Amino acid sequence: RINTILYDGAKLPFENNFFDRIIISHVLEHITDPENLLFEMMNKLKNDGLLSISLPTDPGLLWRLGKLFTKYIIINKTYKISPKEYDYMIATEHINSIFNLISLIRYNFKNQIKENFLPFKIKLVDLNLFYIVHITKSGN
Repeated sequence: RINTILYDGAKLPFENNFFDRIIISHVLEHITDPENLLFEMMNKLKNDGLLSISLPTDPGLLWRLGKLFTKYIIINKTYKISPKEYDYMIATEHINSIFNLISLIRYNFKNQIKENFLPFKIKLVDLNLFYIVHITKSGN
């Protein structure tokens, strides 16, 4: 059973201190104001609640290599779009770089985060495909 709630994308339609955990995957790279969304989600968490975020490491080196493979091998065969159309799609959808997003997260939540990089677990954006971070809301 799934309930769907339509909202404006900026203000989450829930009371503050409502959730034990919020999980978002591949969201922040697409929105115009990721910092405010992060604060909004943290407000909706209960004390000691957890915000878990997964992001692609765009434009890291390994991510760009994967994009090249996808652009020239996968996309044309699967979706019948050109490499230029694929580049356009990524350019218009991925409006925030991983470097900027990590900076926002580290600056605002420096003592509340646990970071992981995948698949190689080396803390370098260029050598991984995904950045995973868990932010714990400090109890008062």
